[in-house]
Amino acid sequence: MRETKNVIVLFAFYDRTGIENYLEKQAQDGWLLEKMSQVTWKFKKVKPMKVRFSVVYFSKASAFDPEPSEGQVRFQEFCEHTGWVLAASHAQMQVFYSTQEEPLPIETDANIEIQNINSAVMKSHLPMWIIYIINGMLQIGLCIMNFFKNPIVAMSSNLDLLACVCWVTMLALTVVDIAIYVRWRRKAKVLARTTGELLDTPKYSFLMPIVLIIAFTGIGLLLVNMGGNSMIICTIGIVVVVFALTGVILLVMQLMKNMKVSANVNRAITITILLALCILLLMLGGRGLFEMVSSIRDKERPYEVYAYKDFTRKAYKDEIPLHVRDLMDSDYDEYSTVCNEKESVLLGYLAAKEEPRIDALSEPELEYTVVDVKASVLYDLCLDYIIKDVLNDYGTPEPYQPDYAKIVESDATVWGAGKAYQFTYCDELQGRYILCYDSRIVEIKFDYDWEVTKEQKAKVGKVLGK
Repeated sequence: MRETKNVIVLFAFYDRTGIENYLEKQAQDGWLLEKMSQVTWKFKKVKPMKVRFSVVYFSKASAFDPEPSEGQVRFQEFCEHTGWVLAASHAQMQVFYSTQEEPLPIETDANIEIQNINSAVMKSHLPMWIIYIINGMLQIGLCIMNFFKNPIVAMSSNLDLLACVCWVTMLALTVVDIAIYVRWRRKAKVLARTTGELLDTPKYSFLMPIVLIIAFTGIGLLLVNMGGNSMIICTIGIVVVVFALTGVILLVMQLMKNMKVSANVNRAITITILLALCILLLMLGGRGLFEMVSSIRDKERPYEVYAYKDFTRKAYKDEIPLHVRDLMDSDYDEYSTVCNEKESVLLGYLAAKEEPRIDALSEPELEYTVVDVKASVLYDLCLDYIIKDVLNDYGTPEPYQPDYAKIVESDATVWGAGKAYQFTYCDELQGRYILCYDSRIVEIKFDYDWEVTKEQKAKVGKVLGK
């Protein structure tokens, strides 16, 4: 039978009432709190006992203190003198227990206790709240920016959608956390002034499990939905780096505490190392991870190697739904085909390109994208973006001409589509079309000198429009 156990604690730092009730229940089950750390609480096996716990806050203490200060030691000795035994402490939180049925309270003035709790929260919790809010707002801003940059790509990725939901949820939970604490403090101050009693802290231990569920769900969906060994390795790499970085910071902080380094020096060195590692990770780690993923993707993607003018080049062989050979008779079969495909609960997206090798540039090439709109309210948004994106591809002529690039309606029946549009550049029709089906939008670009026939248009509609 094990004599100790470590538990990941999900209580808010200032949830005095919830922590006391939890520790009393553990003692009744035969587990007594022995040690508290940054991540876990350690319990030792004891005979089941009925004890009273009291959580108090010594605002002058810090997680960076190498050992209890003289004032903290005097405070702990005073508590022991009144019948309270120190179980464990971490930063400002001091946890005592008593075997007496009705022990004298450690803190008899509710107003002072509220001040102590608030001082501890401002010292330990406020910086975390600020970081969460700033980071959440920046990440949500990034999601919005990516959406306006390319809404189709953003909405066709379950990962991007999940990231937006997670960041919004995290920001909302942080705001709720702050609101709950502020509301409790306001009501507690009123009760302390009128009755002299301390109001129990709010019971909302459900918030932290929700945060963990969101985090692990995000990692799980990332692995499942993104597909490919490269993305799985990328995800695992990110998780490992985050945990390793956290471990390094905690290890450095603990080593300096063991070396009796002062709290101010410990804090300064720890924060400096954290910032340096983050900057190094952004400068080198991100690039290295990107190169690793790109390398793995290249290995996963089938290709052939050929030589051209003393250089080695790759001709990719991805599977695509429509080839040049499907539209015209051709003896050339050494095309490089690239296909990128994504799908989410809102959109399906496929971008394909077939181009000849660099030693056969006279052969025609073909490029197209297919967007499956699963939510009908997004159809017009996707169509408008595709139109604007294609118009931007034509650049600005010199001298400038108004309406130099525009779209005109084309015969949709030959494509089997509901509507069809063709692009013009400087009043010249281009071999580039947008085809609108019930829940699908196809944008296809033929080679510049390709005269598209009715039979070829019908073939495109048959393959890509269904």
